[in-house]
Amino acid sequence: MFVVLSEFFMSTYPRYLCSIVSLLMSATALPAVAAAFSEVYVAPSGETIAIDRESLSRRDEVVTLWFRNDRQMPDEQGARSRTVYADYDCASRRWRPLFIAIFRETQGRDRIAAADADAKWRPLIPGSNGEFIFTVVCTTR
Repeated sequence: MFVVLSEFFMSTYPRYLCSIVSLLMSATALPAVAAAFSEVYVAPSGETIAIDRESLSRRDEVVTLWFRNDRQMPDEQGARSRTVYADYDCASRRWRPLFIAIFRETQGRDRIAAADADAKWRPLIPGSNGEFIFTVVCTTR
């Protein structure tokens, strides 16, 4: 998205203004999606959960990280992979998505859509993928 917006500004506005806009956009962007995902769970269905341990950061009891969920079969949106930037509140047992990218293929290939999430805190559902990620990231110090 940054590249598309940068190209738009470069073709529309003077170069000095583009430099300022590019600098501001890069300063407020989310951390880059890293390629260092490690599988932490494989379900009997073949669905996998992988986290990027290098992106993991902790502030008090809140852990922020990138994780990826891959499926064998596409879901109702035609997606087989989702990459999510999220917070996990270890003290309150809840989580909130901050950014979600949806892909047609596994391992984050062939992006369908990407957007900021609503960032509303959600309770962890027992036995869910979210609870599994919570267990992994909140017990690791």
